[in-house]
Amino acid sequence: MKKKLILPILLSVFLASCTIATQNGGKKKKTSSEDPSISSTLVTSGSSVSSSSGASASSSSSTSVDPDLPVVTKVTLNTHSESVKQGASITLSATVTGKNNPAKTLTWETSNSNYATVSNGVVSVKSTATVGQTVTITARSTVTTSVTDSCTITVLSSAADESYTILIYMCGADLESSHTTDEYKGFASGDLREIASVASSLPNNFNIVVETGGASKWASNPGIDKNYLQRRKLNSSGTWEVISNETKASMGLQSTLQSFLSWGLKTYPADHTGVIMWDHGGAASGCCFDENYSNDGILPSEMDGAVKGALSAAGKSGQKLDWVGYDCCIMSYADLASINSQYFKYMVSSQELESGLGWDYDAWLPTLFGNTSISTETVLTKICTTFVSENGGSSSSNDQCLSVLNLQNFGAFQTAFESFASGLTSTNWSKIKSSYTSSLRFANLDEYGDVLYGYGLADMKDFLTKAASNGFNTSAASSALSSVLVHSSYGGFYSSTKPCGLNIFVPADDDGSPQISEDEYGASDTKFTNWRNFVIENGTFYSSGGGWDWNW
Repeated sequence: MKKKLILPILLSVFLASCTIATQNGGKKKKTSSEDPSISSTLVTSGSSVSSSSGASASSSSSTSVDPDLPVVTKVTLNTHSESVKQGASITLSATVTGKNNPAKTLTWETSNSNYATVSNGVVSVKSTATVGQTVTITARSTVTTSVTDSCTITVLSSAADESYTILIYMCGADLESSHTTDEYKGFASGDLREIASVASSLPNNFNIVVETGGASKWASNPGIDKNYLQRRKLNSSGTWEVISNETKASMGLQSTLQSFLSWGLKTYPADHTGVIMWDHGGAASGCCFDENYSNDGILPSEMDGAVKGALSAAGKSGQKLDWVGYDCCIMSYADLASINSQYFKYMVSSQELESGLGWDYDAWLPTLFGNTSISTETVLTKICTTFVSENGGSSSSNDQCLSVLNLQNFGAFQTAFESFASGLTSTNWSKIKSSYTSSLRFANLDEYGDVLYGYGLADMKDFLTKAASNGFNTSAASSALSSVLVHSSYGGFYSSTKPCGLNIFVPADDDGSPQISEDEYGASDTKFTNWRNFVIENGTFYSSGGGWDWNW
């Protein structure tokens, strides 16, 4: 277990090693280009997951039709290949696009009802199905019946152990290099040692793979070479085997992250995959700031491109990985969650500044090692509870928090929130700002150099409640939010208003000197277009070349 820190030391760790994004160079600027949007409707059933735009397209109708008649041009399933145990089921969903407002209804077909049946997208594999047998499930438009898309289901044994892969993108930065001589011997190295300490129970079907880089120096144990991007795999002996030494490059580049994820997904395919981003986090200004390259970081738009590209390279376009986790500060905010909802089913992250010691890996990994079929919500909840417990628990001085979001339900919340935001104008700014300033807020830093710095982050649930009291209709957004919030763990510091698990970004000038620029909050860094347009017009951002260098 990690050592618990008493409050003065813990606060020092927060300020010395938690996220303050670089603003004097090292941050990439946005361009004005954006991907064109495609009008479509998601057809779901039961608790189906949302489809993503990267899925392969189905065939289009070649029949000549009246140009004024409704026609469906594409049906795209959320996944095209799944493995399902005997007696188990899976829910498929489909996006239907067309012209002249066609009906979005579908018929569902199975190639072999002796092995699997399907009803409204729910595929049920029979307990008597032959292991290894494949069944094709087809979704067909009822309007243009030639337009279909299919998913291949492979039958697994009901007794099969499910394989698991965790890919850790570990940018050490000054969290590593500034602590190599103290008792922690580098925070990044410390977490690698902690993970290795429970390796004796590592199952044969479990892969933990890490890419290290981003720090000017590393502690001697476990012997990371600073001259490379090193890819290592954990062995049951507790050693981190070097798989490859990649050419040194900025871990703040989309291409670097994409390369690692593509390689990991192709080299270690599994029934379940989790991705961990490790380093500083700065909300809209990104995460994983490489100190070897002017503290260049991964912006949300780059996270978008990297994961989308990696899934495509691995032949998994349209599929969703089980979860993404941010062992970083203040990354649980709506704009990032909206991007991740395209590629992940769940997200675990913090609304507040995280302790430099990070997650308590040796407390939750053994649970997952013991049962790789455990539900994602269960294991991610344990990540949260053990982290908060190890960093102060119910102590009134402990402001640590960590939460789990169900990204499969995020689309409905995003739609409801955007509907609320669409009616906002500049005349509403004072009331919106008031709603923000009266809400539970996070990452409002103490004064440095006679200037107060803040990230404009407020608890989403509390904000919507305060906005409603100021006369705004937020009922639909508040209702939809409840289906996104799975679990929130928090310390005893929060006596009245509790962290719900998700922040909203409101760049209001009450924080003093804002940490975020308009370039960093680019149009491609969020799916909340109406909200972004409103705050860009009215909010307070630092100007080009301003801000504060966190390497003070």
